[in-house]
Amino acid sequence: MKVALFDFDGTLYPGQTFNVMLKYLKEHPRYSKNYRRFMNRFRVVYIGYKLKLVSKDTMRTEAMKHYIYAFKDNTKDEIVQYFNELGNEIRQGLYQPLIEKVEALKTQNVYTMVISGAYTELLQGILADDFDFLIGTKIPFKDNKIDTSDEILHMQSHAKVVEIKKHLEDKDVDWANSYAFSDSITDLDMLQLVGNVYAVRPDDELREYAKVKRWEIISNE
Repeated sequence: MKVALFDFDGTLYPGQTFNVMLKYLKEHPRYSKNYRRFMNRFRVVYIGYKLKLVSKDTMRTEAMKHYIYAFKDNTKDEIVQYFNELGNEIRQGLYQPLIEKVEALKTQNVYTMVISGAYTELLQGILADDFDFLIGTKIPFKDNKIDTSDEILHMQSHAKVVEIKKHLEDKDVDWANSYAFSDSITDLDMLQLVGNVYAVRPDDELREYAKVKRWEIISNE
């Protein structure tokens, strides 16, 4: 089987979902108090990042953790509904040329996957009907609430490759004729899994690397 691996932020979605998530939470008529709870806990980490005392990866991981922990008093059903509503808004901004590419690949029986640092529940709210499988940052639940004692694994960098291989371990994958799409050099491990690589509106480092490797570059034009 052939697979197609898609990053989300900056690739399927031109922007950064976390910025949208913050704005949506801050302005939400019911959950704006959760935004204040998030900021109270995350502020110290962000200051550390600005002072170069905290790495970018650590800052992102802490942001994801504190965002969902702000919902610790809400039920799983409420959280899923929240992300479904947010997902409907984000869906309007998807990069349509790439969505059309997804549809074309599916007609060729290519198995399509999204691998993203976004919460799995948010990805389901945006893309549940568009892809064969979604891999995101899992929200730990216990007894219908957030389990704050469980570790949150932010799906980024090499963790993506681990989860991809885990999901496909019992499949006979034709990696040489499979596809991968991303905008960031941080996804290099994922991109190097396949024979057909697409750099989508890439950052400077990935653009230069793609030129050397003769990978296809997809721009807005």
